[in-house]
Amino acid sequence: MQAQHYLNLQVDNDLYFKADYYYSSGIFVDYGYQLPLKDTAALVQKNATWKLGQEIYTPSKRYSTNTAEYDYPYSGYLYLQYGQEYRHKINRGYQWALQMGWSGAASQAQRFQNLYHDLVLNLPNLAWVAPQPQLLHAALSGSYYWAEKVFPWLLATNRVYAELGTHRTRAGVHFGIVLGKHALVPFNQFTLSQQRKGWGIYLGTRQEFRSHDFPLEGSAFGHPSAFVVPSNAYRNILEGGITLHNAHWRLLSSIHAASKDTPRQRKDRHLYLNISITRFF
Repeated sequence: MQAQHYLNLQVDNDLYFKADYYYSSGIFVDYGYQLPLKDTAALVQKNATWKLGQEIYTPSKRYSTNTAEYDYPYSGYLYLQYGQEYRHKINRGYQWALQMGWSGAASQAQRFQNLYHDLVLNLPNLAWVAPQPQLLHAALSGSYYWAEKVFPWLLATNRVYAELGTHRTRAGVHFGIVLGKHALVPFNQFTLSQQRKGWGIYLGTRQEFRSHDFPLEGSAFGHPSAFVVPSNAYRNILEGGITLHNAHWRLLSSIHAASKDTPRQRKDRHLYLNISITRFF
């Protein structure tokens, strides 16, 4: 039976690797549903999704109040996104999305992070000195993805994507391989497809060019920031994970090893874990 809706909770965090800095955490809630098709010959499926997300960024010297010791600014981002996906073949399609959100105090990043430190980790509050300012952000993004079966148990996956926005502007390619006869493609999260019991092991990489990065550089339109650092235009992330799924649920967990966002970073690679739980209905 094909699912018509889904609800997904995704959490990124680096605490599993005894870290709490750079891209420190991300929490995302997605609700997706099928849209009616006017031309069934052109498309296999048309979907819509709403996403509520929060991202938190901190320096490695997160308890220091001296910005001279910082290798990364404090920054938070809270946003709402609407997007659509058009699948014109079972493993081929494209997506677009519109996003609006707030950085700074309105993102609730400082309050949320310190509350988590108080109630869950029993750790001191982070300093949150000289964070990026409160600004309204907007973005338009798009991607095209495809997957090819090399063997019955091996799938080659690719995605090219671009985003134009005030919080970040970037373009990149995402590719990898999936082991598992009935495995779902791991990084087209919008997809509502025929659900079957299965599993998969994913290995891949993301290669990206980023021309603007607000959490590091601040605003591109002259709004002042108390502390900024230069941004690396080229980024790459190595990824590996596993997915388990059936007609009603999907569990995805993956490890990400990100290259430096800025030459100021003290660590060459930043590790974080992604856990994603999806309910289909």
